[in-house]
Amino acid sequence: MVNANKKDAHVKKDVKKFEVSGFIKKLNRPFKKVVEAGSENFAVHKVLSLFGANNGVKRSQIVVESVKEMKG
Repeated sequence: MVNANKKDAHVKKDVKKFEVSGFIKKLNRPFKKVVEAGSENFAVHKVLSLFGANNGVKRSQIVVESVKEMKG
């Protein structure tokens, strides 16, 4: 039996694709990442989390310049 709990409360059915772009200060490297999220804020949070987990970059070292919702 599946039990719905609080951690599932943030999941939305209207997931959209967002293109997040900016640069990493420490590495002086631009980036452009496409993620699926329920809102622009969640898309930014997801990108910051991914860079932290995969590259060991702290959030303060990541500058997000734009977030665009992708059509389609």
